Amino acid sequence: MDVKEAVRTAKSYLVDLFEDEQITNVGLEEVLFDEESAVWRITIGFSRSWDLKGPLSVTMAGASPDRSYKMLSISDATGKVESLRDRVLWAAES
Repeated sequence: MDVKEAVRTAKSYLVDLFEDEQITNVGLEEVLFDEESAVWRITIGFSRSWDLKGPLSVTMAGASPDRSYKMLSISDATGKVESLRDRVLWAAES
């Protein structure tokens, strides 16, 4: 499995799993291949409907919608998703 295939698998799995929530703005955030365990660790970010602010408030505040981040672990050998976890991204300190 190459990196592109692993990312496609992660995105597809996440969109399918959260289908009822109609997530949007699905995008790749991080990719790591753990050679020791032969597992891809892929972080995908997305927005949920309750995270989206009205277009006027986003424009006026200059802010973007809140995002959720999930880390998926995918077996390199089988291509199957082994786990899904919350991924907290810390803001850089000023």
